[in-house]
Amino acid sequence: MDQLIKRRYEDDYDIDFNNDFNKGSGDFHHASHYTLKELKDSGYGDIMPLQGWVHPEDYVRHEEWMADGKRYALPFIDVRRGKPDNEELILKEWNGYLNLTFTNLIEELEQMKKEHLIRSDEEIRIIFWFDN
Repeated sequence: MDQLIKRRYEDDYDIDFNNDFNKGSGDFHHASHYTLKELKDSGYGDIMPLQGWVHPEDYVRHEEWMADGKRYALPFIDVRRGKPDNEELILKEWNGYLNLTFTNLIEELEQMKKEHLIRSDEEIRIIFWFDN
């Protein structure tokens, strides 16, 4: 982990890396990272074919926004979960975004890469960990 992330860990979790981390104390665990290349290669930030149960008005909004060049993540229940009890939902197939938060994260990392003159998608990453 670089010094910026180490400092953030220490400040946010009041951690002394010389003692707490090695003893396994604290609520933080399983730190990991993904490079920008890995995030982009996953395809989850792109428009993809989707199928699921949706509210008709949400589907109409999705179609209108996408036709206008705007992004819209259509809320849906995946078709693999079976037919939901909600009688208002209809089964549809569409091309859309699975998660715009993920799409926006990739774009923010691309912007950081440009601003900091980073040459490779493998040289920029997000670091994450879990806490209890």
